[in-house]
Amino acid sequence: MRSALLDPKHAQIRGIQSMSHWLCEMLETNYDALVGLDDTILSKIDTAYPSLRAGRFNSDYTVPATPGDHINIFKPVSLTRAKQVIAEDGPIDLAPLLSYPPTDFAHRGGLYFTHQMRTIEIAVPLDHLTKEDMLTLDFSDPWKELIFYSRRDQTYPRDLVCLRREYNIIHGPIAYNADIAFAKMKDPSAIQKKHLLHVWLTEEPVNRLSEVVKGKIWIR
Repeated sequence: MRSALLDPKHAQIRGIQSMSHWLCEMLETNYDALVGLDDTILSKIDTAYPSLRAGRFNSDYTVPATPGDHINIFKPVSLTRAKQVIAEDGPIDLAPLLSYPPTDFAHRGGLYFTHQMRTIEIAVPLDHLTKEDMLTLDFSDPWKELIFYSRRDQTYPRDLVCLRREYNIIHGPIAYNADIAFAKMKDPSAIQKKHLLHVWLTEEPVNRLSEVVKGKIWIR
């Protein structure tokens, strides 16, 4: 793990989160790999063994086409966290997918989804985004300021406090810079963008999202 973390080619991505978070993520990933290997071995020894690995429930299973008036968005998480989202009897709980702080648009977590294909996929009704008062930000000064104060875990200026209070979801670019770079910044002008994301900011909007995506969430 030490060699992987300190490899120069990983220098940019290494600064995205703290070393403690990287260690937790690597340990979790390795543990999931061992659980998956154990699952594979047992299923080959005994064909009646009830494998729980994603995709093993039905070898012919495919993700359905996006329903009309929906948008498909994705979340990269370990298989362990993904399994915590979907209960056997149907209910959806998206709380295990909340991000560790600091994050792009919030000091304390937030539920982040991107448009890049990842582990968890959900189909969100477009009218849900409208009802939840979604703020769309482009690569602009307000976006840079929000990223700057969020990633540095600093108190928001009053205008940003008022802006965030009016919305439950923020849609905008992902900041490309590493956390260590934010610590050295004197102002938001050096922030770079990469891809787009949707962020549900607080617990109540996350709970409402859990309700509207029932039957429209998949583990890839």
